[in-house]
Amino acid sequence: MISGFDKSKVRRAWVVSDFLVWGMTGLDNVEYLALETVGAEKNVHFGSVAIGGTQQLVTFSSLCDLRGNNLPEEIDSPVVIVQPRSAQGAFIVGNAVSESFMIARDADASRPVPVDLLIMEMGS
Repeated sequence: MISGFDKSKVRRAWVVSDFLVWGMTGLDNVEYLALETVGAEKNVHFGSVAIGGTQQLVTFSSLCDLRGNNLPEEIDSPVVIVQPRSAQGAFIVGNAVSESFMIARDADASRPVPVDLLIMEMGS
């Protein structure tokens, strides 16, 4: 939650409407063990594979606000707030960095989820 003092320090803000979130978070890593016999040689292989979808990487420069203006390439200490436009939700994965952020939709959604984004520059 953003406090009143933090709100007073906001430098710039943008609203991006009808953004489609297609990315999904990975379900988990699966560890595997495989035995292989080739001729007289026997080998054991062990590894880990991520299953599920991939998060959606969004660069600020690829977005347009409600007025049709492109967002800057870098935003100083960005905060991204997601407002779902349907019953299915979406969320920010990790923290936004100055050039981009990661977003994913609910795993229950069968198709991309439309959302509105509020992007605020908090400054240093």
